[in-house]
Amino acid sequence: MTDVKTSASRLSNHGQIASMDLPAGWVEGPARTYTGAGTRSFRAFHSPDIPEAKLCFYYRGLPVQPESAQTFREVLGKPPHMLDESEISALSEVLRDRGNSEQFQMRDIRTEDLNGRRVLVVEGTYDKIQQDTYALCIDADGSGRFVQEIYYLAPFIDFVSFKAEADEAIKSIAWK
Repeated sequence: MTDVKTSASRLSNHGQIASMDLPAGWVEGPARTYTGAGTRSFRAFHSPDIPEAKLCFYYRGLPVQPESAQTFREVLGKPPHMLDESEISALSEVLRDRGNSEQFQMRDIRTEDLNGRRVLVVEGTYDKIQQDTYALCIDADGSGRFVQEIYYLAPFIDFVSFKAEADEAIKSIAWK
């Protein structure tokens, strides 16, 4: 990952993000430190009123297996579409916990173009923790092996209240 700079309402130079306008008034949560192999990173920005409603940036730090990478590249290489069951199954490593039906109830999974870049979009619910999410998986280097995630996560009761702000921020992304 690269150096990250933030001002009160802007994220710059973070992974594949050149710049992004953050929701007005949102603040950065506490930093997470990882140990062990890889260069994992996680940052979250949240509403000052509801810290559980957050926009997160996660890089897992290690590449996915070559088979998963190939499938990810192939799926992103097709025109925007809803994924079928075979694609979803083959992307389980890329999806992480979102690919586990015991942990996550998927409502929608598709590819779409976001400001000139094809991304994988996953929407659904974590029943156990009672939170909904709207997540993007980005092929960080064109090989499919390095996955950067951007996601909005909030408790069921607050999800809709902050979704428009999160969507506006995501739509403002300028890619490197």
